[in-house]
Amino acid sequence: MRVPHQHPHTEMTDTWAFYDRQAAQYAEATLSQSMERWLSPFTARLPARAPVVDLGCGAGRDLKFLRAAGFAAVGLDRSEPLARIAGRHSNAPVVVGDLRCVPFADSVFAGAWAAASLLHLPRPLIAIALAEAYRVLRSGSVLFVSVKHGRGVIRDRSGRFFTLFELDELRAALIAAGFRPLDMTLSEPDSVETNRGTGRWISCLATRT
Repeated sequence: MRVPHQHPHTEMTDTWAFYDRQAAQYAEATLSQSMERWLSPFTARLPARAPVVDLGCGAGRDLKFLRAAGFAAVGLDRSEPLARIAGRHSNAPVVVGDLRCVPFADSVFAGAWAAASLLHLPRPLIAIALAEAYRVLRSGSVLFVSVKHGRGVIRDRSGRFFTLFELDELRAALIAAGFRPLDMTLSEPDSVETNRGTGRWISCLATRT
């Protein structure tokens, strides 16, 4: 289902409401999934015990991995119910906050992990979120981003808003924000549902210049 142009706040409000309302169900559906395919190369670029932020940590699945690997990991999520779940699941500190105005000081992290989080922002606001990620990262730090592949914007059957990306479009957005893409991969389709883009994901490791 294609989405007509709306005020960005309206687009995001519906998505925020979903995660607040369905936090427990979302946690149950996602905590068993594995992101080790990307967590391993991401963590390989980090110094031991480095400070890392999970931007849009959800129920804390990847935050738990980072914490267990010995990193000083902290989570950030817009949903207070999900943040509470993430804190319990990961045994890591989790802050309730917005990707457009990250509540951390400049240049404090060696890595930022943004799995399936930036894509919930309308396209004009993603540059703001990437600028915030750049701000809180140190020079030479590593960033991971994953987004849904496709064109335009969609809502899924739960009403969540998604901005879709082509490979070149995501690469250009990262470069414009001051990042250098290192490894960008387009997955095989994970769904046949036509209302969810192509069912493919773009995953990218990049460094902060």
